Amino acid sequence: MISGAPSSWALAASSLVALVVAAVIGVSWYAGLADPKEMIRAAIFLDTDRPRLEGPYAVGFASIDVKTGSDGPSLPVDIWYPAQAPGDGIGRSILQWIAAIGHPTSPPFTPNGKLSEARAKYPLIIYFPSWFNVRQQSTFTPANLASHGFVVATVDDIVHAPRLPGREGQAQASEIPSDSMESFEAYRPVAALRAELAAKSGSAIIDAFQNIPVFGQRVDMAKVGAVGFSFGGATAAQMSSDDRRIRAVVNFDGSLYGRPERGNVEVPYMMFFSGWTYPTCEELMHSDFATRINSVLTVEAVAHQVRQATLPNNWTFTVKGTVHDDFADKLAKPSWRAAFDKSAINRAKTWSEINRYVVAFFTRFLLGEDQPLLTEPAPFAEIRPFMENQAPPQDPASATGSTKSRCP
Repeated sequence: MISGAPSSWALAASSLVALVVAAVIGVSWYAGLADPKEMIRAAIFLDTDRPRLEGPYAVGFASIDVKTGSDGPSLPVDIWYPAQAPGDGIGRSILQWIAAIGHPTSPPFTPNGKLSEARAKYPLIIYFPSWFNVRQQSTFTPANLASHGFVVATVDDIVHAPRLPGREGQAQASEIPSDSMESFEAYRPVAALRAELAAKSGSAIIDAFQNIPVFGQRVDMAKVGAVGFSFGGATAAQMSSDDRRIRAVVNFDGSLYGRPERGNVEVPYMMFFSGWTYPTCEELMHSDFATRINSVLTVEAVAHQVRQATLPNNWTFTVKGTVHDDFADKLAKPSWRAAFDKSAINRAKTWSEINRYVVAFFTRFLLGEDQPLLTEPAPFAEIRPFMENQAPPQDPASATGSTKSRCP
């Protein structure tokens, strides 16, 4: 035998260990206990800490189909909720270890755990994703809200629901035009209709919640909130206009359409903008459509929030260093592309600060408990009150949203 060469028994032992590890990963993946893609992502982003759920409750998770009305479709809904803490012991520790290793970029939860008995009833929050996206787009924020005593129902965008007839079906499957400003302006009523349809679907899910075993009798229908990311934010705002059960709304970087765009969100409202600078005239008149439309929408959003800020119970923040997708799970689970473009922000810290505001907001307006964070000066350096960063208050274009008046 050549000196330094591995012996046959060592090779056999190494092969056996590799086979066992592969088998464990394979079985765990099949059983839902591990996700190889998450494990690879965690290895690439070793410097990105997973956010910690900050509430006192353990978190349960259930994925169900909800029948909406006597003749409505069944829609998939993920429910995050405060759960009874799992029992102590070696078995629990092993399951927690497997979950942490197998799902390193997901929030910790107990599948189908028992709903906590700490309260007789819990407030309900419905969570909408961005245009064409699915309920799994955001998991950490729903899980964190559940850890603070809220039942959170996350839903898919309406494009994934059965196709509606006629004009409504066309709006349901439509996309924002990407060819010209003229096409976009003509599309605005369609986007408004789409927000109305998504809000109507959300109301149907809330209606059906009362018939869901276990949850139906434990959810307080007098304390309902709505959250949305991107187009989901428009849906949440629209829902507050259409459904009087909605007591409070959080909008993560979403442009508004329809009635909320023309007027104001009348219920308590919290809005988060990603880090941005006010568009220049060059950007507002740019030949590249994507640059131009994003600039125009920013001007309109600023104008709306200047008006909205005059109402009571409104909070608007700009989160420095973030981009649009960071308000979904991308803040905790960066895109693959981000492996080569490391963000300067501390992702876990920024997530925690954003979600402290979200939890304080819903605790105040759904549970009726005072929250000093909402009344004291903003304590976080990266999350600043919107009026510190908006266009000069005396600028008439800022107040009207008019591109032409700003850029003659």
